[in-house]
Amino acid sequence: YREINCRDGGRYDIRHRMHEQPFEGLGRSGAWVPIVRKLLGEDFILLFCGILLACGDAEGATDDQLWHTDGGHLFSDVDLPCHCLNVFVPLVDLKEDNGPIQF
Repeated sequence: YREINCRDGGRYDIRHRMHEQPFEGLGRSGAWVPIVRKLLGEDFILLFCGILLACGDAEGATDDQLWHTDGGHLFSDVDLPCHCLNVFVPLVDLKEDNGPIQF
């Protein structure tokens, strides 16, 4: 499906209605936007907005997600300055037992 994708570890990548409020406004005026402008420039473009939902099993436990990149390089033979930035905004308090994002 284009709007909801099942990912490993009991997670779902959801794009449904991300062009509506409050999500559309957060892409333009969220607390992280000044940092994004500083890193990428005033003319930055929001390429994607979505929700990553971790459901888990009947007890709420989730498996670790496989290590992966969220986006590829522009070119395989050239290193360039930052051209893309991922921003994750947790909707719950992150603790060791609920699986914070690892980098």
